Amino acid sequence: MKTIGRTGIAAAALVSLLAAGGCADGNVHLRKGDEALDNARLEEAIEHFTLAIASGDLSQRDLFKAHALRALTYQSRGLFHETESDFAKALADCERLVELNPKDPQAYSHRACVYDHKGDREKALADYTRAIELAAPKDAKGYSFRGWLYTSKGDFDRAIADYTRAIEVDPRNARTHYRTRATLYRDKGDLDKAIADYTKIIEVNPKDAVAYRRRAELYKKTGDLDKAVADYTKAIDADPKDAWTYRTRARLYKAKGEHAKADADLARARKLERGQP
Repeated sequence: MKTIGRTGIAAAALVSLLAAGGCADGNVHLRKGDEALDNARLEEAIEHFTLAIASGDLSQRDLFKAHALRALTYQSRGLFHETESDFAKALADCERLVELNPKDPQAYSHRACVYDHKGDREKALADYTRAIELAAPKDAKGYSFRGWLYTSKGDFDRAIADYTRAIEVDPRNARTHYRTRATLYRDKGDLDKAIADYTKIIEVNPKDAVAYRRRAELYKKTGDLDKAVADYTKAIDADPKDAWTYRTRARLYKAKGEHAKADADLARARKLERGQP
């Protein structure tokens, strides 16, 4: 007797239920699909979201959610398998989101994300812009996503403007935006503004070793070796097992003529690299 695998059974059940006009409880399948997606069971999630959509008994809000989650699942599968067909399916779901609620900024944000993955940056920018318009003035994520797209296009001025707006809209969660904006300022050669952004990060978290290291690199570029050394020292205080920081501070000590300190830092770096305490 021929056996049918688990995937075959699930597919057969899906075809049977869809042919019958849906399923008994779309909300059950919506919940099960959500659980499957959370646990990275993408095929199962798509099956449940499809059954939920086909059920015909979802509210407008839950139907929107089912399409959004299925679009996300198709995107995840598309990224994993590098298949264009999954992105096409994700885009179809996103088009349905816009149809269901053309005033919902999330509909445009979801579609923008798919366009971005498909490499259509202009359409992605247009959708993020529409999402921002609909959610204004509170869509910090929309500004940051659009800022990332501007960055990828090399339009640093517009990217900086968007990250600045994200900081203004949501100052309590601004650390990531400060970090990104600092990198943009650095790449533009505006080192003072980049230093100011890392200073903001450090004010929020005085134990941020990465921020100290990045600011130290900027001080080094400006020729202020004393401030650079001070920041590398703070970075070591926050992360005493990072050999790279000891080696970098050693080079600065050597440049300042402080050879004994440079030798001590190099010795400490070698111990850390050998795994010694």
